[in-house]
This record gives sequence, structure tokens and C-alpha cells, in this order.
Amino acid sequence: MVDPETHAFLSPGRLAELFAAQEVEPEGQTIVYCGGAIVECSSTLALELLGARDVTVYDGSLREWARDPTRPLIVD
Repeated sequence: MVDPETHAFLSPGRLAELFAAQEVEPEGQTIVYCGGAIVECSSTLALELLGARDVTVYDGSLREWARDPTRPLIVD
């Protein structure tokens, strides 16, 4: 999501392509998370740059979530 030379976010068009490739659209509710509870904030900001207004950050991590066998986890 970040240009390796400038360290700035990629253009909105390129960000939209990256999210679309993962079937993530900026419309509607989106919940973001990552493996270690750090990167999701970058994803949230990138979605905000694309106009998303209903983004929620799960402030734990996938590792934390998956440790609890009572929590739903669908692997496709």
C-alpha cells in the first residue's frame, strides 16, 4: 500500500486495485485486522483515503482471535 521509494501511500487508483483484488470494497462495513495487531491501522487509513466511512479496527490480532476455540474462524 506504500510506495517503497517515497514511503507515501500509493495513488487512490492503485489502492482501489489492490483492495478490489482482495474483494474488499470501500462501501459498507469493513472490519480490518492483521496477524500481529499493527498493520490493520494502515489498511484502515488506506480505506479512508478511498472514501470508506464504516471501517472498524479489531484491535486484537488473528493469532489472539484464533487461540480461543469458541470464536468463529472460517478458512476458505
